[in-house]
Amino acid sequence: MNKGVVFIIAAAVLWGTTGTAQFFAPEGASPMTVGAFRLLVGGTGLLLFAVSSGCFKGGAPWNKFYVLIGALAVAAYQVTFFTGVKLTGVAVGTIVAIGSAPVSAGLLGYFILHEKIMMRWYISSALAILGCTLLALSGGEDIQISIPGIICAFGAGFSYALYALLTKMLMRDHNGTAAVGLIFFFGAVLLSPVLLVSEASWIMSWQGAAVAVHLGLITTTVSYFFFAKGLRTVSVSSTATLSLAEPLTATILGIFIVGERINFMVGIGIICLFMGIAILIMKSRA
Repeated sequence: MNKGVVFIIAAAVLWGTTGTAQFFAPEGASPMTVGAFRLLVGGTGLLLFAVSSGCFKGGAPWNKFYVLIGALAVAAYQVTFFTGVKLTGVAVGTIVAIGSAPVSAGLLGYFILHEKIMMRWYISSALAILGCTLLALSGGEDIQISIPGIICAFGAGFSYALYALLTKMLMRDHNGTAAVGLIFFFGAVLLSPVLLVSEASWIMSWQGAAVAVHLGLITTTVSYFFFAKGLRTVSVSSTATLSLAEPLTATILGIFIVGERINFMVGIGIICLFMGIAILIMKSRA
């Protein structure tokens, strides 16, 4: 099996612990401030690790435009995702954001990096998106549609695909950890004003600090170190589809740790996600 596939899945599994960690956040911790602290701690950790391990040594001059757009995409993801979920509901917002990411990544990879899109990718992406849809709709909550919310959710999926693409492009001349470290650190700087205008006193509690450290160091610093290593040998389109191991992990943790109930739709959704990811794994082995 391609080691890059293993690294991408490992990163996605760590991302999948985000929701469970937020479940244990203190009362009053808003999604926006949680996201801002996650980027601040994680982005700083990635940059410090890259500097201390010599990842910035050598290489061509940095393309400042790529770094800036990548940072904007990272910051935009936090804003558009949480806004989309707020406006159009958790179910629809999650479906559109997570489900549109592989499509955006496939198109960007095809037109900009000239990556070939194989039939296996279409099948695996369709299965994974179907799985996400079933998981999101399984709660039985009232579905609400908001056009601005839908647009924001699409923006979140595109933002994810865009910073994955720009990271891939920077890795042509630079170390992957250094590229991710720069993009996420400056993304955190761009999003930091959120902490100045929002209630963020929850971070001063032990529980709040523990959640911020986990989200920052584990689900960002460590996970994006894995992500950078995997992205070196995995196409942008396949990376986005493999990353759908994130909602799969989140669902499993929700069942066994948070105590959420599993129903028929959840079961079928999990199976579809497994099948979609397995198809890409078999492709990489071939």
